[in-house]
Amino acid sequence: RYDLLYGYYKEALSGNPTTFENISSNGSYYHTQIVPTLNSHDEITGGMIVTEDISDIRKLESELKELSIRFNQLSEHIKSGFWLTNADTNEVLYLSPTLAKIYRKSIEDLYRDLNSYTFTIHPDDVEVIQTNRLERIKNNNYNVEFRVLNEDGSITWLWSRAFPVKDKDGKMIRIAGIVEDITERKELENKAVQLEIEKQTIKLLSDFIRDTAHDLRTPLTIITTSSYLLGKMIDNEEQNRHISTINKQVERLKVLIEQLHSMSHIDTMNTLSKNVLDVSDIVKAVHQRIYPKAIDKNIQVDILIGEDSYKVVGDENYLFKAILSIYD
Repeated sequence: RYDLLYGYYKEALSGNPTTFENISSNGSYYHTQIVPTLNSHDEITGGMIVTEDISDIRKLESELKELSIRFNQLSEHIKSGFWLTNADTNEVLYLSPTLAKIYRKSIEDLYRDLNSYTFTIHPDDVEVIQTNRLERIKNNNYNVEFRVLNEDGSITWLWSRAFPVKDKDGKMIRIAGIVEDITERKELENKAVQLEIEKQTIKLLSDFIRDTAHDLRTPLTIITTSSYLLGKMIDNEEQNRHISTINKQVERLKVLIEQLHSMSHIDTMNTLSKNVLDVSDIVKAVHQRIYPKAIDKNIQVDILIGEDSYKVVGDENYLFKAILSIYD
């Protein structure tokens, strides 16, 4: 070590200042600088050695490096991705490696433009993400779920949260965010919804079949009785009355059979359209349909609809038939 120091000293005496670091036997770190000393004629007359103990600095750097390694290892093995940006300049300060997997982009692309993923957001979800975004973050109220369209045609569901990082004066200086892939959770939720729909469909079909079986017995009994009486009647007026009764019950059976046919297809969900419907409009349409028949039978039918509209999601044709069956 003396030879090394002497070599640096000779280098400095030749007019070249030298700096180096060394570790002592007790593990301390030292930063040394050797510069030539000059007289009034700018002639080198010697050298000056300045040594500084930088053990604390190197220890802190080592600890920070270890913490960085541990944090990266942690962030690589959890599902959530983390990001940190400058609130004023939007400069990306940190991105966890998991974000590359979540957004299916390289970490370098994300560092260049963290918002590059916005071009693949599902069009129906863009407004959810962008509306009053900065204001919601300032109020600690940014919590959204949205879909991302992938290049292979698949859809990824993401859950994004963002939080303000403020200085001592309460000014937002940074924005921290967490993003998590929740596609699997959404798929499970969808399966649960479909299962509940199937359960309700089975119950609906079961109730309908039970009620229809009862409704079928009534007109069949009337038809059987009227047919029997018809065979016993000689009076033409009485015969016509029973024939009219039979015809009405036959029409009733046609309606029941049509309803039964419709219900037999209700569990085939892809045959049902799913649109936002105004129930009031459907009721009015049904009323227009049955009103002439009601007048012919001297039946007064009135509907009372409030000012508020009632929206449902469903198939307009099936909803129309369901309400019509109530009138019938």
